[in-house]
Amino acid sequence: MVRNSCKRFPLIKGKSGRLHFKSIGGHFRNIALTFAVILGVFGISSAGAQILCNEPLKPFCLEQVGDLRPGGQKRCVSDIREYVVKMEEYIQCSRRKLQESIETKEAAEERLEELTAQLPE
Repeated sequence: MVRNSCKRFPLIKGKSGRLHFKSIGGHFRNIALTFAVILGVFGISSAGAQILCNEPLKPFCLEQVGDLRPGGQKRCVSDIREYVVKMEEYIQCSRRKLQESIETKEAAEERLEELTAQLPE
């Protein structure tokens, strides 16, 4: 074993002669398992209530002024087509998110009215 100042992950020399961390695979497996359990307990129950919409990045050539490099026109056309499809997905997602937000606000207003009616005067 090669001496290493990090005792938790000792370096060892593999068959190929390369150095690698002895227990790092098991450590990361444990982290991944813990993360999966946390997602299972907390994430899935609220997953339906959370919608994340990611706006796609504009292709560079979309706003480029002047001629494209030779052969760049095909790539630009492909990039813009892909961008248009992703923008449509983003717009649809944003509409769903807006509708979800409206419904959540309305539910909060209804609950507020219920609770307010129960308050002693």
